[in-house]
Amino acid sequence: MPTTRLRLTSPAIAAALYLLSIPAAALEVSYSGFGTVGYARSDRAYTYQRFVDDGGTFKRDSVVGLQVDSTFADRWGATVQAKVAPATASENRYEGTISWAFLAYRPTNDWLFRAGKQRIPLYLYSETYDVGATYDFARLPTEMYSILPSNDFIGLSFSKSWSIPRGDISLDGYWGKSTNDFRSWLRDDIPSLGGSGAKFTHLDFKGEGLFMSFKGKDQTVRVGIGRAVIQRSDRQPLPAAYSFVDVAPGVGYYQVDASLPGPGVPASKSVTNTTITLGAELGLPSDFRIVSEFAHSVVRHSDLAPQATRGYVAVLKRIDKWTPYATYAFLRSPSKDLDFYKRVNYNSVPSLIPGAFQINASQRAGADQIVVFDQRSWAIGTSYSFSAKSKLKAEYLKTRIGEVSHLVDAPPGSDIRNQDINVLSLSYSVVF
Repeated sequence: MPTTRLRLTSPAIAAALYLLSIPAAALEVSYSGFGTVGYARSDRAYTYQRFVDDGGTFKRDSVVGLQVDSTFADRWGATVQAKVAPATASENRYEGTISWAFLAYRPTNDWLFRAGKQRIPLYLYSETYDVGATYDFARLPTEMYSILPSNDFIGLSFSKSWSIPRGDISLDGYWGKSTNDFRSWLRDDIPSLGGSGAKFTHLDFKGEGLFMSFKGKDQTVRVGIGRAVIQRSDRQPLPAAYSFVDVAPGVGYYQVDASLPGPGVPASKSVTNTTITLGAELGLPSDFRIVSEFAHSVVRHSDLAPQATRGYVAVLKRIDKWTPYATYAFLRSPSKDLDFYKRVNYNSVPSLIPGAFQINASQRAGADQIVVFDQRSWAIGTSYSFSAKSKLKAEYLKTRIGEVSHLVDAPPGSDIRNQDINVLSLSYSVVF
């Protein structure tokens, strides 16, 4: 059975102690909660999106959380949010975490400052990502909502707003750091590389960003740029490329495994990821809506780290308590990264070469560590609102994998390419 643990962070403890130190009469405290029970099943034996296969799973979409908001001293406030969801560094464990824990100060109506653990405004639905009752999608498109393992950070942020006749313009900025568990998957069992299966690397992120938004009566538009410098938490270097080792004329291998002969695996102390995002939600006549987001990421100091262009377009139509929708999404790495993946993945040496089996297996393992994507998806679904606080949702998703996708866990010795994955999802979300 899966186990659950609670992970606290120092900002959460500091915020809780600060709230306890304030006289009760000076506090205005409100409590709220949210939860989703979600089931998903595909038509493939291998795993997609970490948990989904033909056996079905509740892990991908199920989450429960509790939030405490308080105001005090007129212009000060604090928020603490805890949630329980699948652990970021385990396939079989649930984990309780403090996802928000910050102090807020609003000196005037158009300025807001926050300090503590909070969320990067990376997506249109960043703040409500875990609160399924606030949006109509059964699941926000993975092609877009997988830029970072988590978009929480510990640091400082500001928001400045301006009122104009048609709505409000806001400028949001942040600076901070975070720790995340990056998941990779190795198809083949190579002891020198840690064996097969899911692998988790604990990473430290440090970065900043600026986002400009416009919010009108029926429109929201957001554009922004964020930068993150990424290091291993243990400060060991990150593999950055593979050297090619010549064995004979026209024959050789990429040195993925340091135990094999060669000059070594090129590494970098850190990797820098810069992402530009653009999103819009537009109300149309007859209760139609269009929601769309796009992002482009550029990576420096590594040929293995993820850089890609991604996005989606969704059309929704409200019909009384029903909101059916259709979505198209895509996620693709640059051609040069996909070509590099293919060169490594399909490279092999003849069996007469000493150590050929280990060499050839290491090529596939090396390809598994190149984070590349080539996929697109179509989805149709609907939500049904029992009330403003609860929704039932269903969705059919067809994902087409082109050359490869890091979101698919390929079985040993195989390549998942030019295949369709069909996923059925059903969920019930509430806020309280």
